[in-house]
Amino acid sequence: MMRYSFNFRVLFICAIFVSSVSHALQLQTLYGDYEVVEPVIQELLVTSAVQRLHHIQQYGVEHYVRKKMLPYSRYEHSVGVMVLLKRFGASVQEQVAGLLHDVSHTVFSHVGDHVMALQHAKEFDQNDEAYQDNVHTWYLAQTDVKGVLDTYGIAVKSMDPKCGQYQMLEQELPDICADRLEYNLYGGYIEGLVAEDEVRAIIASLEYRQKRWFFDDLHQAKKFAEISLWLTEHRFASLWNFVTYDLAAKALVRAVDLGLLTMHDIHFSVDEDAWNLLCNASDEIIQKNMRSLVRYKDAYEEVGKGEKYDASFVGKFRGVDPWVQVGDTFKRLSDMDDLFRTECERAKAAVTKPRYIRYTKS
Repeated sequence: MMRYSFNFRVLFICAIFVSSVSHALQLQTLYGDYEVVEPVIQELLVTSAVQRLHHIQQYGVEHYVRKKMLPYSRYEHSVGVMVLLKRFGASVQEQVAGLLHDVSHTVFSHVGDHVMALQHAKEFDQNDEAYQDNVHTWYLAQTDVKGVLDTYGIAVKSMDPKCGQYQMLEQELPDICADRLEYNLYGGYIEGLVAEDEVRAIIASLEYRQKRWFFDDLHQAKKFAEISLWLTEHRFASLWNFVTYDLAAKALVRAVDLGLLTMHDIHFSVDEDAWNLLCNASDEIIQKNMRSLVRYKDAYEEVGKGEKYDASFVGKFRGVDPWVQVGDTFKRLSDMDDLFRTECERAKAAVTKPRYIRYTKS
């Protein structure tokens, strides 16, 4: 895919302004400007639990080891999901679920999945359910979010994105859902795969009806789907991504074992505090992992299945194969475009095969 220069990237930080006339919140996002008038959402946006997401990066520790990468926080993602739900007509409760769906992330986001795998002596598989999904409603109940939900008669347990009530927010692959739509569009934007006007064009060609997301334009469907393939292969299921998460998790687990961090810290602290603690720890094992982490490109080599290895990795294929409206029917993009189907099959085979790495000496 063609990539745009970072010189032309504008970082959208979901700026919030309060109208002195209507007392509505004005949200400026990559997807347009939106007005939030619902009191429950206004109150949730200023809770400490939601504000914490400003300090939890979407891409784990990458913010610290790839200095040229534009930041992308869980706050940007969560607000983006909420406004996309609003744009496409979701109920207020589903918008709330979208805003809160990532509140339960640990420090460094999905590094938490690796921490749990290490603590249970389990080889990591991206296809396993994300840890934060398993603890989501428990987590919300520990925070100031619960008080706001109680005020508006919304049960914490109803905020589980996987409960089956929120078809616009969550659907199984290879379908689009608001969550998947946002992280692919924003991810593609900060990677330079799409410009702002292209993001808006993709959204304009999307519709949601009768529990189905679909495109009315084949070209826009393919553009979006190709972003999902690129991000899957070059980011989400890449070896370098696994290595940085694995090394960060090893350092965190060691810090917990030594009593430098608690699991409460892992759950409720923020990236910067955890990163600074790891960087300043005097323990040699932590420092070895941190040295490898900051020079991750030279910290490992891929080896064959029969060779001695330090870690194994099975990637999750996150490619989207969207529905396209054709007259009164719907067809998968892969059934309409042979080149896309071939590329989709190639990318899936590449990322889902078991891979093995051996760490080099730091």
